[in-house]
Amino acid sequence: KVSFYFAAHEDDWQLFMNPSAFEDVINGAAKTVFIHLTAGDAGLGIGWGGRKHPFYLARENGAEIAIRFMADADDVPANRQASHVSLNGHAIYRVGYRNTVSYFLRVADGNPLGSGYFDTGYQSLRHLADGTMGTLSAVDGSAVYHGWSDLVATLRAILSYERGHATLAQLNVAETDPRINPNDHSDHQMTAKAALDAA
Repeated sequence: KVSFYFAAHEDDWQLFMNPSAFEDVINGAAKTVFIHLTAGDAGLGIGWGGRKHPFYLARENGAEIAIRFMADADDVPANRQASHVSLNGHAIYRVGYRNTVSYFLRVADGNPLGSGYFDTGYQSLRHLADGTMGTLSAVDGSAVYHGWSDLVATLRAILSYERGHATLAQLNVAETDPRINPNDHSDHQMTAKAALDAA
């Protein structure tokens, strides 16, 4: 079994997918894959925002530490394997740790309404999905997605690559029904749509 968790930002899976994610990771029987679509940069791009490190990297680090904490619950720390992998023609940052894998696509944070931020050119997942913008870039310049179909194909490539020969894959996304999950962040909604389109 492979469990996939799709998050718009680096801390989303902690908010809406626990304890499911924790049980998958600590159980160890399932390979658990976390896919973070946006950089969670809050419009800063690669900026520091008065912090010691670029904001998006600090958020990534927080997600990695949380995942390692879960994976190490019954054992001593192990070595992580970090690299860029090429999937669907895009370089994506991938971190492997025990039975977990994390992907960071680092596309621009779209803000809660999906209208984007001035400093990152008003890019957003919503604008890519509705065709308002034809491209969406990773804030670190590592990739440019040319249309919604390109982003979806990339997510499909991740699913296929990580699933391998597993007979069961479980997808975990934010609730898409606005009656149950009203006024959700646009990036959460669009991440769920992208994941479901890819699946």
